Amino acid sequence: YYQPGRQINRLTELKALRPLHHTRQDIFKSTMVLFLAEILNKCIVEHDKNPALFDFISSAIDTLENTPGNNNFHLQFLLKLTHYLGFGLPDTDSFINQAVNPAFYREAAISRLLQQLWQADFNKSPALNTSQRQVILQDILHYYRHHVELPRLRSLDVLQAVFNT
Repeated sequence: YYQPGRQINRLTELKALRPLHHTRQDIFKSTMVLFLAEILNKCIVEHDKNPALFDFISSAIDTLENTPGNNNFHLQFLLKLTHYLGFGLPDTDSFINQAVNPAFYREAAISRLLQQLWQADFNKSPALNTSQRQVILQDILHYYRHHVELPRLRSLDVLQAVFNT
């Protein structure tokens, strides 16, 4: 329960809205959820209700549960989440414009992949190889660190270990 002035609050009741059987049983999905939960925990600090953010997260998790084989879900989620956190990119051309967005600018091919990930639905992700996925994830985390205090993420090592096997 919430008590004003306290930094740590207690849960008095907890229940799952939906059972996530596929997510729990799939090592890739469960690792992505662990990683994203850590990011969300670090980025969302407000105590006010935010129905739009809740709906986005809920819908995204439902899509993850019901979509097989999207190993780029976490990348798409992080890109789309920027809008709800208040530092989303204003337009898709920002991905390929070094002057506007040096945090994301690498090379044209990676910038185009970032743009495709951002624009695509969760169930229609472009194909990425392991090295592209790692570069893009590092770029996204770099972008996040420009906007929020994001310390070392413990789950990042787990995510990389699972996706590199």
